[in-house]
Amino acid sequence: MDSSHELVEAFAQAVPAALREWAGVEAFVRECSPASAVDPGAGLVARIGLRMASGEGRLELFLPEQTAAELARRVLAGTVDPMAEDLVRDCMGEVANVVAGHAKALLVGRPSHFTLSTPVVRSGGPMEGTGGWVIRFESDAGAFGVHLLPPG
Repeated sequence: MDSSHELVEAFAQAVPAALREWAGVEAFVRECSPASAVDPGAGLVARIGLRMASGEGRLELFLPEQTAAELARRVLAGTVDPMAEDLVRDCMGEVANVVAGHAKALLVGRPSHFTLSTPVVRSGGPMEGTGGWVIRFESDAGAFGVHLLPPG
C-alpha cells in the first residue's frame, strides 16, 4: 500500500474513532474519492500541516456551520451557552488536532507517519490547492468532510 492510501485509510478510521471517544458522535464514511476541486461551501475549515519523511502534506477538516456548532456543543457538553462563534472555531481546531493525533498513532512505524502543525481555522470557500483525497462523512451531528493532501 502506498503512503497516500495508507494516510487515507488512517484518517477514514481515525475520524469516527476520535469523534466517538471525544464527543460521543457516531460518524461513518459516506464516500472516499480522489479530489479534483473541493469546495466545502459555507462553514469552517480546520487545517493542519502534516510533515512526513517524503515532504509536507495537510489535512483540511471542512464542516458546515450547523455541524461545527453541534460538534462544539457535544465536545463542551453544555458547559457554555450560548456558544460564541470564536469558541466554535477554536473547538473545531481542537477536533482536527484530536483526529490528526488518532491518525498519527495508527501510522507509527510506517512510511506515512507524520508530525503535525498547530491547527488554523478559517471560514469556508474553495480549498487551497487541488489533488489528494476527499473523505465525506455522515454523523449524528451532521455531514462533514476531510481533504487530505499527501506530500507530492
